[in-house]
Amino acid sequence: MDGGFAQYTVAPSREALAVDCDWSDAELASIPCAYSTAENMLHRAGVAAGVGAEPVLITGASGRVGSTAVQLAKRRGAEVIAICAASKADEVRALGADHTIDRNADLMATLGRNSIDVVVDIVAGPSWPQLLDVLRLGGRYACAGAIAGPITELDVRTLYLKDLTLFGCTFQEDEVFQNLVRYIEADEIRPVVAKTYPLADIAEAQRDFLSKKHTGKLVLIPPQDAKCRSRPSSSIRLNSPIRAGSTSCRAGGNNAASTPPSCGSKPRTGLKAGAKARPSDRPTSPRMPAACGQASRRSPP
Repeated sequence: MDGGFAQYTVAPSREALAVDCDWSDAELASIPCAYSTAENMLHRAGVAAGVGAEPVLITGASGRVGSTAVQLAKRRGAEVIAICAASKADEVRALGADHTIDRNADLMATLGRNSIDVVVDIVAGPSWPQLLDVLRLGGRYACAGAIAGPITELDVRTLYLKDLTLFGCTFQEDEVFQNLVRYIEADEIRPVVAKTYPLADIAEAQRDFLSKKHTGKLVLIPPQDAKCRSRPSSSIRLNSPIRAGSTSCRAGGNNAASTPPSCGSKPRTGLKAGAKARPSDRPTSPRMPAACGQASRRSPP
C-alpha cells in the first residue's frame, strides 16, 4: 500500500454506490468516513424517528464525526445536546444542536443524573464516568473513538444497576452507507466542508487539521489529467482505476474524477467509504491506496 492520500484508487464494483445528487466532488468526499461512523453509532444505539425526541448527548460535537452526528441525530428526531468548545457553539447549533455544553463543564451539575437516553461518544478520557452517570435507567452508550484518552474508570455497579447497554461501534452493516446515500439523494443532510486544498498542499492541510480550529471536513483535491477530463462521468467503469474518494457516477458532467477524503477514524480499502473490508475484496493493484488513510499519524474521529 503506497499511502492514504492518492490521486487514483481501484475498488471492487460491488463496494461502490452511485449517488444521484447535485453535490460537488469535494462535498461528496466529505461523507467518508465521518458520516458512516456517526450513522453507525446512531443505528447501533437505536436512535429512531417516531419514538419521541430522545435526549441524545454527543461529545466532540465540533469535530468531523461529532458534527455529522449532530446532523444525523437531528434528522432522526432527537433532542440533540452537543458538547464542544465554547468558541464553536454557534457553528454546532447551526448544524442542528438544540443545546450546547462547554467541553469543560461538569455534566452532572449541568444535566443532572439520569437525564439522557443516548450518549454518542468519540472522546472518552478522564470525564468518561460522567457520561454513564447522566444516562437514564436502560440508557444506551455508543462509542467509536477515544481522542481524550482510551483509559477510563468504570464502576461496574453503574453498568448493571442502571441496566445500561454499551455499544462498541466499528463494524458497519451495508445498511449504514446505503442510508447515507438515501439521505443525500433526498436532500436530508448537507455536507460540512471547512476548507479544500490541492493535493500538493497536503502538509498545510495536516497542519490545519492538527490545529483543531475548524468545524467539519478538510478535503484534498487531486489534479485532473486530460484523460479524466475528457471522459464523461456516466461512462466510468467502477472496476477501473478512478479518482480516490469518488462515490458518484452521475451523468451530465466530468465530476466523477473526484477528490480523496482527508478522513481517518479508521483506514479502509476500496472506493465506497464505510464499506466492510473483507480479505477477498481488497484490490491487489500495487498502486491501490486506502480510500481513507493517514499521512503522518492516525487521525482521530
